Amino acid sequence: MERIYVDATVQRGLKPVGSVGERTYDVLADNLRRLGFSDEHIAMFAEPVPRPDGSAVDWYAAADGPVQRWEDAPPPVRDAARQRLEALSGDIVALAKRLEQSSSERDIARARALLNALDYPGDEYLRIVESPKGPRPVVLCWSHVRDGDDPGRRAADLWVRAKSPGRATIEVGAAAAAEATAASPPVPPPDAPAAATRHTQIVGVWRRGSPLAWLLWALLALMLGIIAYLLLMSCAVRLPGLEWLRGAGYLNYCPVAAAPSDADRDLLAELERNRALQVEMERLQRELADRAQDCRVEAVRQDAAQRHQQELQRVQEEHRVQEEQRRAQEDQRRQAEEQARQRDEMARRVQEAGGTQGRLTVSMTWEDKSDLDLTVLCPNGDRIILIRAACGGQLEVDRNRNANEAVTTPVEHIVWGDTAPPGTYTVQVSGFNVRPTDGRRVPFKVRVTKGNETRDYTGSVGHKQLVTVVTFQVP
Repeated sequence: MERIYVDATVQRGLKPVGSVGERTYDVLADNLRRLGFSDEHIAMFAEPVPRPDGSAVDWYAAADGPVQRWEDAPPPVRDAARQRLEALSGDIVALAKRLEQSSSERDIARARALLNALDYPGDEYLRIVESPKGPRPVVLCWSHVRDGDDPGRRAADLWVRAKSPGRATIEVGAAAAAEATAASPPVPPPDAPAAATRHTQIVGVWRRGSPLAWLLWALLALMLGIIAYLLLMSCAVRLPGLEWLRGAGYLNYCPVAAAPSDADRDLLAELERNRALQVEMERLQRELADRAQDCRVEAVRQDAAQRHQQELQRVQEEHRVQEEQRRAQEDQRRQAEEQARQRDEMARRVQEAGGTQGRLTVSMTWEDKSDLDLTVLCPNGDRIILIRAACGGQLEVDRNRNANEAVTTPVEHIVWGDTAPPGTYTVQVSGFNVRPTDGRRVPFKVRVTKGNETRDYTGSVGHKQLVTVVTFQVP
């Protein structure tokens, strides 16, 4: 299948899911291929190509038919594409859940990458590709969710539906998952008697009256006293009502701040106004950036619509050319059939009239009761006409000579025996008696057969006219 341009998107309002490596298309495709998934599973994810200026991301996908937006597709097409999307995603979720049970860090990372890839912001990021097997879904902005949405919800919903009663177990990539799970055996639990012994020893250390216990309690009290002193010295703790001890330097070590003066109040008010202005400037900058982004988004949308229209026109042009070629081939086939039918019709008329075949024959048919004469001028100047034979050839069949016996399917036939003298032969047709004689011309068809070579010629003749049809050589 050919990789074609699908659409363009901007990332504003979206947040990525997973690491940068997990969102790399080649890594995802290689991961799916190694785990035994089909090309259709891989083709479900479009390939992102960021633009150099960072304004948008172009998406490409493998397709053998036209691409349409999700909202533009008819409901039956969307339903079929939705079923196919859930089936393909369910395959991936089933295998990812099997990999999560493995003790291998690599398998667990693969499972996480597969589940993250199934997140996308919404149905407006879905496209539908027409294929011989039916509508096929293509996902844009995979491994992304909207700001404020929780990642992993789509994979969780698919897993719940996959484990519901009546759903068949998915075995895609089962061998790879089983092999990955078996690669690292589980760690056995600790020995029960040894754990019990260690517990007894720890309890013995804290038994009442033990010298070690008193020492540990003393160390704990000393550590708490040091922490309290450091907090007092750093002004982290202030004890109300003990201001008289401030001069001693032990408690309330930090002096109490004096009441602010008028100058201090003015300074604080100015600082507050500066902070308010700074906040307003930041808000205006964000608004300006959002408007600029909206302009870029509109430009990207227009560009995407133009590309979509160009792609649609290209597909329509290809279909038009294919249709013209098909019609031309059909016309050629019909012409060949008509020529074969006419050849068969002439041969049938000659046979019914009692004509024979020789090394050289000249036949003529027409379609009314006129009396046309077929004549051949021999190389020696003699002429074969009516009952007159010349240069080894003779007229075997002569129809419509008598007006009372005229037919609408006449034929005339000249045949030579085993050989014909070498030289130039000229075939002519005479309009001896065109019926009725109203100035019209009678169309005819002449066939010349030399051995295995047969050629047909057409023409027309008027009343009492003589027309030359063809000149040929006999070696």
